Amino acid sequence: MIYDKIYKDYLISHPVEDIKLDLKDWKILGILCTDARTPNTKIAKRVGLSVEAVGYRIRKLEESGVIRKYGIYPDELKINIKTFFVFLKFTTMSEHDENRFIEIFTKHQNVGVVWESSGNWDFILIIYAADIFIFAKIIDDLLSRVARHLKEYKSLFALEQIKFTQLIGEELKAFKDPYATITPLEKRLDTLIITDKEKKLLSYLDDHGRASAVAISKTLNIPPETVRFAMNRLREKQVFITTYAALDYFKLGYSKYVLVIKHLLHDNKRLQMLLKALADDIHVRHVSRMGGANEVIVTIFVKTNEELNRYLRNYQNLFPEIILGIEINQVFKRLKEKLLI
Repeated sequence: MIYDKIYKDYLISHPVEDIKLDLKDWKILGILCTDARTPNTKIAKRVGLSVEAVGYRIRKLEESGVIRKYGIYPDELKINIKTFFVFLKFTTMSEHDENRFIEIFTKHQNVGVVWESSGNWDFILIIYAADIFIFAKIIDDLLSRVARHLKEYKSLFALEQIKFTQLIGEELKAFKDPYATITPLEKRLDTLIITDKEKKLLSYLDDHGRASAVAISKTLNIPPETVRFAMNRLREKQVFITTYAALDYFKLGYSKYVLVIKHLLHDNKRLQMLLKALADDIHVRHVSRMGGANEVIVTIFVKTNEELNRYLRNYQNLFPEIILGIEINQVFKRLKEKLLI
């Protein structure tokens, strides 16, 4: 199948880079992962470097691609966005057809994430929609455009996001996860009326979370005072939790997997214990509990297959009475990744 060839070609053309980071680099990354808007002066005091040295190190981390962008952690409930995961498997197709499908996925305004994967599925999409009816129209349109080669698909609705972080691995475990203090679900259900200017601001911050108010003002043609006021309001109302540095863990020697954990529903206490264990795990970037299916989606990063197998065995041994199975999908190419549309 063409995806096997793509995967091999990708590994050959994208070898793991020998990027050496020292303790101060990791401290800088930890600070930027929890609040990307932290001024260099504050970072310098916390790290024990001059402001100039901090600026130089950040530039090097950006130029090497370790920091690939600065974004925001939005609270999708506040802005009435529902998240849907879509898994697609195709029959054998030409490279031309595959490129055409990728273009369809990446250019669709409601598709926030497009990953190529190996395992059970060839593509994993994350689609954002205001409700299930809008999602139905979106998915019907997308599937009709790729139907000739579509072998199988499934879609899952994210009922609750348990964790989303950039703090992966031993080097960053000392830093506090921004979602650790997120307001409980029952207090987040009231949506907030977002103005058009605030929508533009949120969309811009999703790719430029560290930009200054002046830079944002020039790009969006909004007065700086309005930018500052809007950012303060949106943050106070927890429309976004914080800004963050998005790290490219592929460059740091990690492999990315999306796991779909199927579980029994008869023991809610044990399920909550499983969710907490996943949320506390330093390998885990993202955990979502799915609606309409007794499944949990988990995104993890590990450095070796042995580490992955050890990770999976650990959870199966800890929760044998509720875990029915774990579907493994390795993400090897990030084609699009936005948290807001």
